[in-house]
Amino acid sequence: MKTLIFLLFGAFINLGLTTDVVFLIDSSKSIFMDTQCDYNSVIQNFTSELVYELNDCDINYAAVQYNIRGHTDYELSNNNSYVYNKMKNYEFKLGAPTLIDKGLNKVIDIYNLHNRSAKIFLILITDGETLNRDEFHKSLEKYPFNSDDLNNILIKIGTHIPDNNFVLDDLGNNYNHLTCNYNPLESILNSYDFCLTSTLTSTLTSTLTSTLTSTLTSTLTSTLTSTLTSTLINYTTNIYEHEEIDTEYKIMIIIISSIIILFSLFALMYLFCNKTSNAINNYPIENIEPLNDFYHYNNQPRVIHNQLYEEIHHNDNNDEYIEVNDINQRSFNYFNNNQKMTTDF
Repeated sequence: MKTLIFLLFGAFINLGLTTDVVFLIDSSKSIFMDTQCDYNSVIQNFTSELVYELNDCDINYAAVQYNIRGHTDYELSNNNSYVYNKMKNYEFKLGAPTLIDKGLNKVIDIYNLHNRSAKIFLILITDGETLNRDEFHKSLEKYPFNSDDLNNILIKIGTHIPDNNFVLDDLGNNYNHLTCNYNPLESILNSYDFCLTSTLTSTLTSTLTSTLTSTLTSTLTSTLTSTLTSTLINYTTNIYEHEEIDTEYKIMIIIISSIIILFSLFALMYLFCNKTSNAINNYPIENIEPLNDFYHYNNQPRVIHNQLYEEIHHNDNNDEYIEVNDINQRSFNYFNNNQKMTTDF
């Protein structure tokens, strides 16, 4: 955990730093008086190719030119396409005489505005001549020229004054030549680590990624292990509880089934002991009113064979009812007494 905090703090500090490339170009007329080489194109091609080669690096670019006055072409920008086009089509604002301090002051103004720490590469393209040398030395005492983070990349271009190296000697005696026949780009790219911020960022990213991965893996593994263990214990406990519940249900089902079976047995025994016969008996049933061919009811008016009687009269032959043979009388009795009296047919 301490390592992770240290790496995060280091990443925060380093991400605050930037890599800057500042083109400081001598645009005095003396440079372009050479009839054997077109230095306009040479400078444009060199600077634009440098930007192209460093396309994958996180770099801020700025460009300043100087002669009798200084001119800021653009301030710090990390838009590679914009910077490439600006350098490929660089516009020289020619003038005379040459005063390098005017250009240095413009660079100082840029860093006064932005006020940040950075790894700075100053690419100075000059013939080596300047006036106002005292002012030149005073400018070198100011930031960023007095910073340990400054790397001077000096490029001398050929002019009609080939032995003038005053500026180059004050800034450092190690410099490169740029002519129509020689381009020092490859040597410069091999000598300086322009992608320092990118390298640090990628290293920190890789380290942080591996550290975070291992930390998260360890944390997740322990968490998952404890969670799975707890889950298994709970599951096992639930199984035992469910088994106990299942046992209780089984006992209840056995008891209820036993009660139902016993109740059924008792019911069958009762029916067996108290059974009755539905068979038709031939023996006479006593105290049953003798019937003839009709239904009859005592003490109520009725139609017997369609004839109204208030009570039952027995004839001499002990017949129960008196026959009515007259069909007209039978029909009359039926229609007049059928709705309110009992009829027997």
